[in-house]
Amino acid sequence: MRARHWTDDELVSKVFDIGPEDGHLETCPECRQRWELIRNRYESRPAAVAEVPDPQWTAQRLAVRARIEGKARWMGRILAPSLATALVAALVGFLLLRPIPPEPTTSQALPEEEIMEEVFRMSFSLEPAAIEPVRSLFEEQP
Repeated sequence: MRARHWTDDELVSKVFDIGPEDGHLETCPECRQRWELIRNRYESRPAAVAEVPDPQWTAQRLAVRARIEGKARWMGRILAPSLATALVAALVGFLLLRPIPPEPTTSQALPEEEIMEEVFRMSFSLEPAAIEPVRSLFEEQP
């Protein structure tokens, strides 16, 4: 047996036969009275939806569909050109405002003879490349 009374949520759940099943309503007259009040209100409520004749219901549905489809076609006629215009404007803006890479200057470019000389010097050196840091340790500093 429960030591407390049922909450309103538990009583409403019991009206729909999903509430607790502990026998409290049979032993507690106060909860039983509240549950009967809620159940009577539920059973005496007016019907939520009145019956709509089939022809009227069908006519309404057709009218709603026609409005929705008409609005969609209208929106497509307006939005498609607007989106195309925005895309073209963005593309033109991108092409006009993009940075142009600088052209190499003649002072940066080495003549072909100097490049070949540098390659041969690096490839035909008799000393390994790792010796250079060691050599720098023994050079005299001014």
